[in-house]
Amino acid sequence: MAGTLLTFCVCSVWVKSGGADAFDLAVNGFVQSFERPPLTVAMIIVSNLAAWYVLIPAALLFLAFPKTRRPLGIPAGVVLVLSGALNYLLKLSFAVTRPEIHRLVTVADYSYSFPSGHTMTSAAFVFACAALSFRFALKPLAKFAIMTGAALFVFAVGVSRIYLGVHHATDVLAGWAAGVFVCAITITVLFRKYT
Repeated sequence: MAGTLLTFCVCSVWVKSGGADAFDLAVNGFVQSFERPPLTVAMIIVSNLAAWYVLIPAALLFLAFPKTRRPLGIPAGVVLVLSGALNYLLKLSFAVTRPEIHRLVTVADYSYSFPSGHTMTSAAFVFACAALSFRFALKPLAKFAIMTGAALFVFAVGVSRIYLGVHHATDVLAGWAAGVFVCAITITVLFRKYT
C-alpha cells in the first residue's frame, strides 16, 4: 500500500512542477505510434468496459444475487463509490487539462485528466472483485488466473486511455496507483473478513 501511495505522490509532484511533460510526450507518442484502425476499435471497446455505465451495472449485478451480495457486491460497490468520489475530488484539486493533440475520441472539454478516472475506478473495482473472489476459488492456479486477468485488464484500460489521446501517461500511472490504494485500504480496513 505504501508503494502505491508513494507512486501517486511522486506523479502528482512531478505533474504539478511541470517536470513530467517530456515523459508524457515520449510515452504518449510511443503508444500512439501503434495506431491502426482495428487497434483503435479494440482500444475503444476496452476503454468503454471501464466506464461508469459498465462498472455500476456490474456492481449492481453482484448485489442482486444473495450468494454474491455480502462477500462480493457490497465491498466491491463500496470500493467503486469511494474510488469514483476520490477521483472526482482529485481531478478538481489538481485541475490538469487533457492532452489536446491526437485525440481519437471525444471527451467533455470541461473535464480534467489527473488522475485518469477510467484507470483509477477500474483498478479499484476489478482488483477488489479479484481479491474478494478468492474465497470462491480454492486452487492456487485459479487465484493466479483471476489476478492475472484482472491485472491485464487494468493495464489495457490504462494503455487505451493513452492510445485514445484522452490522458497523459502520468494520469494513468497515478490512476493505477490511486485505484490500487483505494482497493487495498477499503478491503483491509472495512472488509477484511471477506478476503
